[in-house]
Amino acid sequence: MSEPVFRLHVLPAGIGDALVVEYGDDQTTRRLLVDGGVGSAAEAVHGFLGADAALELLVVTHIDNDHIAGALRLLEASGPPTPAQVWFNAYRHLPESKLESMGPVEGERLTTHIVEQGYPWNTAFESGAVMIGAAGPPPERRLDGGIRLTVLSPGHDELVDLRTKWAPVVQEGGLDPAVPPPPEPPPVAGLERMGGLDVATLSANTTPEDTTVANGSTIALLAKWADRSCLLAGDAHPKVLLRGIDQLVGSGKVLDVDVFKLPHHGSKANVTRELVRRVRASVYVFSSNGAGNSRHPDDEAVARVIAATSGDRTLAFNYRNERTLKWDDESLRTTHGYTTMYPPAGEGPLSIDLGSGL
Repeated sequence: MSEPVFRLHVLPAGIGDALVVEYGDDQTTRRLLVDGGVGSAAEAVHGFLGADAALELLVVTHIDNDHIAGALRLLEASGPPTPAQVWFNAYRHLPESKLESMGPVEGERLTTHIVEQGYPWNTAFESGAVMIGAAGPPPERRLDGGIRLTVLSPGHDELVDLRTKWAPVVQEGGLDPAVPPPPEPPPVAGLERMGGLDVATLSANTTPEDTTVANGSTIALLAKWADRSCLLAGDAHPKVLLRGIDQLVGSGKVLDVDVFKLPHHGSKANVTRELVRRVRASVYVFSSNGAGNSRHPDDEAVARVIAATSGDRTLAFNYRNERTLKWDDESLRTTHGYTTMYPPAGEGPLSIDLGSGL
């Protein structure tokens, strides 16, 4: 008798996201790839997928370099993956844009590659934008094998904002062949371990919310298969994501999921108190930074997850470093009643099995 499979693999992606969703059973397993991390992460993604990789879907959530560059390098290299579909909002999908290449999209690398390879592109949305409407239930699409994907971000306004800033955002994302891609951030020296972490104080700190145009255009997805669910939030703005959740479950109601991949690598600008109150999960995933770079996750974001949740829950980190290991402190775990999860020692993915007990 076949056993159901539903797993989320959070790959080491530098400062970015590279997520592989597996679903099906132990006889036939299908895969989705959501983002590819920074350019140098492409090798790890390729190694994980293997030489004969096939993807039901490739999602490029938005055009930030730490999400798109690895995916682009992976596609431009010879060999895998071969996506059955691509979901990606390019210039031609933004409101009031013309279909043909124009302006800063001329020569834009991902658009060019998708067109040249003939990948089915946003075909599940009639070749239009992957987005939620102003009202009504968010769009849900079913892929081969039965997985259901519900779009919770972006909306029309966020794509309008992106259209007005497309040229500089494309350049910042490394997609303009005439402009060198931005360098990856250097290691941050002098990491210091904080002592006596005060969860209540950190969680209560008031911090500005993310307003960056590219992050606002993030494709955020709720994946459901075999009565289990995983919310993949990309770098979504919290208010945009909450609007999608309101349209899905009702204004002010809680969305229950098994796994919540938190937005923007655990940034305090995106992991707000309201967001973690409104999404209740068993596992909270921080896809953050490799060793030597201390930008994310922010202590305030981790503390907000701990303070706003209760019961059996796990904080899962895709890197072992000083910024993440401090949350494995026994006194913190005992006081606040959570557990932690890390990838195996050495470079490798954090793998979360959602299928156990199905």
